[in-house]
Amino acid sequence: MEPYDEDYEDSPRTDRSVETTVKIAVEWNESAVMGQVTDKVTSLVYDSIREQVGQAVLNCLDAKVNEAIQEVMEREIRPKDRWGDSAGEPVTIRALLQRDVETWLTERVNSRGETSSSRYNDTKLRIHWLFREALDKDLHTQVKKAIKENIGSVEAMIDDEVKAKIAQLIKQR
Repeated sequence: MEPYDEDYEDSPRTDRSVETTVKIAVEWNESAVMGQVTDKVTSLVYDSIREQVGQAVLNCLDAKVNEAIQEVMEREIRPKDRWGDSAGEPVTIRALLQRDVETWLTERVNSRGETSSSRYNDTKLRIHWLFREALDKDLHTQVKKAIKENIGSVEAMIDDEVKAKIAQLIKQR
């Protein structure tokens, strides 16, 4: 603590205020601060454009893949026999796929959908079996749904009928 100064009261200041000076020394590493700022700005920019760039890349890839698939599907190939010799007229892959799908759909199948060579057993074309399976599943689902929806009203009707019969029996006694 400083000793009392007698001249203090004679000083030009009359409000008796105390003047304080604070000096703060800040030391900083400019490259570290700039690195942190750069990292933060980069992160914000990356987050803002990531989705847009990702979608643009996916759209571009999708277009390129579809174009390549179309080109392959329309390319003509010449069928070969097991020795590698040409066997037939050139045909597109699309036409080959169409032919194979038609063959597969018109194969005879048993009741489980398995290929069957027997014409005497209960066989049908695979396309008919597929339609029948789809219809059976759909019908089964709709019947279950209808039963679930109507079971409450059926139970209420049964309860009402039972109550009415019991009331009728009591009145008869």
